[in-house]
Amino acid sequence: MLDLKSEIAQETALPDIGLHIPEIMPDEFHLGYFGRFATLSGFENEKVADAFLREGFSDSIMQSAYNFLPLKLAKLLNIPPDDFIKNHTLVPLLRAAEHTKKKNHHPDVISSLGNKLAKRHASFCEKCVHEDIDYWGVSYWRRSHQLTGVGICLKHHENLCMVSTRNAIYEQPASHLSNQNFLLNDTGVKGAENPYVMKFMELINDFMDMDSNVNGSALSKLLANKAKQLGLRIYVEGSRKLLSDLLIEKYPSGWLELHFPSLLFKKQGEFCHEYDGALISSFRQSITKLLLATPVLLPDADSRILSHGGSIKPIARHKKTALSQNQLVESYVSNQGNIKQISASLNRNPTKIGSKLKSLGFPALGSLGQETLSALNAFYNGATLEEIMLIPNININVFSEILRVSGTHVKKAINYKQSL
Repeated sequence: MLDLKSEIAQETALPDIGLHIPEIMPDEFHLGYFGRFATLSGFENEKVADAFLREGFSDSIMQSAYNFLPLKLAKLLNIPPDDFIKNHTLVPLLRAAEHTKKKNHHPDVISSLGNKLAKRHASFCEKCVHEDIDYWGVSYWRRSHQLTGVGICLKHHENLCMVSTRNAIYEQPASHLSNQNFLLNDTGVKGAENPYVMKFMELINDFMDMDSNVNGSALSKLLANKAKQLGLRIYVEGSRKLLSDLLIEKYPSGWLELHFPSLLFKKQGEFCHEYDGALISSFRQSITKLLLATPVLLPDADSRILSHGGSIKPIARHKKTALSQNQLVESYVSNQGNIKQISASLNRNPTKIGSKLKSLGFPALGSLGQETLSALNAFYNGATLEEIMLIPNININVFSEILRVSGTHVKKAINYKQSL
């Protein structure tokens, strides 16, 4: 078995076997790294380099596992496989939110997702290329530029360059740049002006930085509850608007065409499992589709939404502006002490308004009989209790209770009502 080790500083040839094992860069996508390794070590092509690595690990107990490139590279660089998969591949994004207990570096997972791309093209930022060459002496493919829906470099806020040729990612971005072998994503910056697109890009980058997986079922239920509040339909049958219809309304068509083209093929009101299924928690949830739904349903959400476990409410409700005492007094007087009318005018809960007014010395007057109201009016205008007791049909218990709790503005409310 080859004794392979990684140089920590600059790319250096190992004299015993002649390999160059470059340091892997921050946020470097593993397929791009493999291309750098193969080129620097002088392999004829990537297949030859891949076969060489497989032979190099032939004595390993886990020989079969090393048929998969991400695990070969992790071994080559002496990086724990789960750390390598998490930081340098797209496996965490491509797996379902509710997946099996198998770790990301398990061969069953790597065999289907290990080398997959999330977009139909490889992407790089021209400014990043120049900066990397100035600082590192080499350009490399950033994983954050390969994420679904990401059309700009979030560092430079510049459109990403797209390369669609076969195996393009095995060559350095600088090579494609110098050969003009790319197309500029002219929808990137324009799309990022849309707040939902920007929020999506922030969330998907935050997800890639997480140490744990998203609770897809809990997030799906949270999104479904919000969808119901908005009057959206979450099931196949029905006539109301669907989440997929809302996505088409909120996201720019050019951005959707580039990153989520299948969404544009659906008809208005037609249930689309790929997108509307994000609101059905029993479905296997796609991380990308959950993140796509989040900005339009929960526009104020931030990265904390990704840690939502179902037992907390990460999105706080907007609190209503606190009412001043003057507002309460004015409404009490103008509505003649009628709690129902007061609460309606202030858009507040009647029970809470009644309790608050009572604590301030403003009893409810809306249900008072004319006789009791006249007695109160007479009392506030100077009549003695003996004189008031002579007024027929007074509800003495209500009269006494109002006198006990009433404040200075009760007389104004009574006089206001009496004057109508």
